[in-house]
Amino acid sequence: MAPQSVAKPLTQRPFDLVYYTYFLVHLLITVFIDCLALWPKVAQTVPVWSHVYWYCKGLIDDYTKKSNDPFMLASWGLTLREYEFAHMRVFMWIEL
Repeated sequence: MAPQSVAKPLTQRPFDLVYYTYFLVHLLITVFIDCLALWPKVAQTVPVWSHVYWYCKGLIDDYTKKSNDPFMLASWGLTLREYEFAHMRVFMWIEL
């Protein structure tokens, strides 16, 4: 019988640790920043989630004021011609 190999811990696999860290950060940014416009309205009233929602919304408002990013503005429906950025709403749903 061949001996079974034991998986190394994540701390001994530096490239895997980098990948896991990248995807964790990307997941948090996707859920709390990129897809915040898709959160249900109840998230604005539930005690703990309302604080998270309004904090993230404040970050987004500050970012859009400073950068005037058309894609972020379009995802919140703040452009004059929404049809020009309809693909951004589709992208948000795909990413979610």
